[in-house]
Amino acid sequence: MASSTINTLKPKAGTATRVTRVAWTPALLALMGIVLVGAGLRFYCLDCYGLWYDEVSSVDVAQRGITAILTDRFGWMRVQTPLHYLLVWLSIQPLDPTASAVLVRLPSVLAGLLTPAVVYGLGREMFGRAQALLAALFVALSAVHISHSQDARPYVFLALFTGLSAYCLLMVERTGERRWWLAFTGSMVANLLMTYHALTLAVPALAPYLVWVLYKVWRGRAGEQGRTQLRSAVLSLVTIGIIGLFVLLDITRVPRIPPDLSLFSLASIGDQLGRMLNRLGQVGVEREAEKMLQWIVAAVALLGLLVGTWQRRFRAVLLCLLMLLVPTLLMAVLKTTNSVFQRYVLFTMPFYFLLLANAVVGARTLLPRRLVGRATSGAFGAGLLMLFGVGLYVYFSPEQHKQLSFLPDYRGAARYLSERAQPGDLIVLLEEPPQSMQVFDFYWHGNPPAPTFNALDPRIHTQPGPRSIYWVLTYQLNDPAYLAALQNASPPANFASTGEFDRLLVLQENSPGEVMPGLQHMAARMAQANPAFSPSLQALHTLQGSLLQASGDTEAAANLYRAAGPFYLLGDEYLTTAQGFHDRGDRTAAWRETIMSLFVEPYRPQVHTFLAQLLQEEGLSSQSESERQVAEQLGR
Repeated sequence: MASSTINTLKPKAGTATRVTRVAWTPALLALMGIVLVGAGLRFYCLDCYGLWYDEVSSVDVAQRGITAILTDRFGWMRVQTPLHYLLVWLSIQPLDPTASAVLVRLPSVLAGLLTPAVVYGLGREMFGRAQALLAALFVALSAVHISHSQDARPYVFLALFTGLSAYCLLMVERTGERRWWLAFTGSMVANLLMTYHALTLAVPALAPYLVWVLYKVWRGRAGEQGRTQLRSAVLSLVTIGIIGLFVLLDITRVPRIPPDLSLFSLASIGDQLGRMLNRLGQVGVEREAEKMLQWIVAAVALLGLLVGTWQRRFRAVLLCLLMLLVPTLLMAVLKTTNSVFQRYVLFTMPFYFLLLANAVVGARTLLPRRLVGRATSGAFGAGLLMLFGVGLYVYFSPEQHKQLSFLPDYRGAARYLSERAQPGDLIVLLEEPPQSMQVFDFYWHGNPPAPTFNALDPRIHTQPGPRSIYWVLTYQLNDPAYLAALQNASPPANFASTGEFDRLLVLQENSPGEVMPGLQHMAARMAQANPAFSPSLQALHTLQGSLLQASGDTEAAANLYRAAGPFYLLGDEYLTTAQGFHDRGDRTAAWRETIMSLFVEPYRPQVHTFLAQLLQEEGLSSQSESERQVAEQLGR
């Protein structure tokens, strides 16, 4: 079938005719269609949900201004690079992100819709055009990838630039052209400056293949062309190395506990690999069904690996294995003493999907009979596309999308509270609340409609009896049974109003009396309503410990703090941030980050010592002494 063409360069008069043509091949037209479908899915419902914890953290740093982004960074402000914060700063200039999340999420959308094109390039070089188009389609339809493309965070950029870096290396190996070394340098530098995970996870995965390419360049250094290649390679490595060193120095300023290799095992590697593959192909169905489906998908990917080996595509197979196994190994090592999340390894998705695509296409030639092979290939392809369709339905369904993304509706809850709460009321944040304090404050522009406290904040016990308490509970999946259990638990509660939002409940309790008994009653109801849910149980132990401490039993409080254990291993990071805000005179932010540190690791004596300092500075001597006692008991 003939391909249509279009002239892209017209010759000047009096010169030899030279016309460059772009061939509108079926493959190129199909890729354009895939990119357009991916763009439509990523732009659709972009502002349906407000910003969540991590997005607000990025905006908070960006709103401090360019000077602060570059110089005034401490604690978790160093978790992301200045380039990420500068990009967010640019996106929030035309439009207040509390009014609309569209512009602040737009850069991620653009990176997300470009990723299928990069995946096509990778697949074409590694396996073939058919596999390339199918893998690009999988990425375009992936609800997980769409979710990160609608998130004002850098992980989708990590996937884009890592894939682009790998593609450039493939082109360097095949063509030896200097322009591909230049493109490789640009994509690697952009990756390193966009997120630290590029240096800690993506670069180590790509490094063995880079070494192989450099070895081939070294062997072919004879002749002018070989020397040019070698100079290009050296210049590329020096540039990337300088930027990498700058990023490494910045990373080392973030407090981290070194990995404990005594906790590292083959089982931990398997656990991380299972979690990663489950996340990459996740469609959001019931937990056991999801697990079974992802085992099937992983088996198809393994088949794609075997087909690639049988086809002698050793370079493609090796590159896919490196991009999947090296991050798994590193995540298992880091997990020994730090909190890790599967969004860090989103950049492995293109390589996983390329293996799926190779299994689908390869089944046509692998089986002895052509008809059987085509039927098997069609079944694999249809099954995978059906799974991606289920993921899209779940993600874009208002009732189901929370299975695939963590987007609590703080924007809706903040508006709800602004319309109802009065200065004589009290707003109390429960369960997983310390970060929600930051998000609510963001949407209220620092002016809450009523005094607002985290339930763990010792200052809450100095508040006079409010007219009404608005209890804000997060983390629950809007389970009607849980809400009914809260109503019916002892002591019974007759909530005057109930506001239900995605992953949020706002319960109004009128005439609750003093704050302390109200908190004790609410903690008792929560304990009866859902004692088996482990995150809630950890939070509940910490809340119960704070109530025992407020009543004077510091020894029992310290024991409960120990029993609670860590929610995340990020207590030192938040405490460092709190101290940084305190040193700059921002007491509101210092309190917020200190309570967050208390929540995630309540057994650390350092946070109680700092709380004692903050309380003493506010003239609350008895509460300060209580914190000192708890710190002393936890330090024994």
